Amino acid sequence: NNRLLVINGNYDFEFIPPAEPEPDLYMPDIEEEEATEEDWDWDSQGQEEDESEDDPWADDAWSDAGNDDDGWSDGWGDEPQDKADPVEAAVPEIFQMEGTVEQIEEYGAIIRFSKVDLAIATRYDSMVLEGTEGAFLIDKYMFSGNGGRVDWTSAGLESSEASVKLDIYNFNTRIPYILAEQASFMSNKYLEKEVSGVFEFKSIKHDSVADAKYPRFTSYENDHLVRGLPNKNLTYKGGFAMKGARVQGTALFAGTSTLSMADADGRRFKVQGLQFDFMDSLIQARRAAITIYHGRDSITHPWVKFRFYYGSNKMVAIKELDGYKVRPFHSSFYNMSIGADMINWDIDLDSMDISVLNARTMLPAVFKSSEYY
Repeated sequence: NNRLLVINGNYDFEFIPPAEPEPDLYMPDIEEEEATEEDWDWDSQGQEEDESEDDPWADDAWSDAGNDDDGWSDGWGDEPQDKADPVEAAVPEIFQMEGTVEQIEEYGAIIRFSKVDLAIATRYDSMVLEGTEGAFLIDKYMFSGNGGRVDWTSAGLESSEASVKLDIYNFNTRIPYILAEQASFMSNKYLEKEVSGVFEFKSIKHDSVADAKYPRFTSYENDHLVRGLPNKNLTYKGGFAMKGARVQGTALFAGTSTLSMADADGRRFKVQGLQFDFMDSLIQARRAAITIYHGRDSITHPWVKFRFYYGSNKMVAIKELDGYKVRPFHSSFYNMSIGADMINWDIDLDSMDISVLNARTMLPAVFKSSEYY
């Protein structure tokens, strides 16, 4: 069974009558007078005096047969009309500007809460929204709230490791689900400053605390530095998201994030993609562009599966099956294409393994220079 508990705080009962509907706008009926014979001037048909001043139809575009202007506009000389920005029109309204969330209208029987903690408890898990305020609309089962704090202890993290402050929000109290925009995420483990984005909680079945898929947070932008990576030579800048205790590098606004590595010997590699998965022993990305540096030159490919293993200091890049599978790796030093599927590199060594994956057909890796040797 699902339960919503109110802990601490104060509450009051009130009744807000619904707004009165605006009066209907109507036009009064006008009685038409019956026309008489005197209203028809039959004798005026033979008169030849100029009545153009009194006749509104005398100077219309149809009366002048010698006029070259037929009354239609071809549009060539018209001033251009203002058109909506196609980019702005394609972006959902809630992402075009901050503060676009509108609260539900409050009327009827209401219980108003201040400085309370809301606890959502289900058979699968629980979540506590601390220090919030709002109104419970009794007949609609809706809670209209503002403010409050949620942490990730339900996903097994410490309160200081991940928490979020909410702005305005509302939810159906019969359903264990909350979605809040303009939320501010804080983490002393991963971030140096607050990050703005969208918070989401849904109570679903999971095997353990470590397996929890919620709470979730996803940043709007992709310009955040993530700290605390197991390898000090790694730098990540991009989107930030948490799904349960799992950290991801992604953002709501589409844009690439970047993972790079540099040590005492210089730059090692750079990977750019829409999403990175940060795990206990590795970082991985799909459909990413990679640049492997050797001195001033590099080996590149625009579409690979990438993994970097913290413990062994190794990276693996495998061409994705879709998109650019037939496209070879490219080496700028030799101006050479490398017809292989995978590059496996131990960063601590001065050599790397380049190979094909389809070993059953014994296909060799093909190295082809632009000079055809």
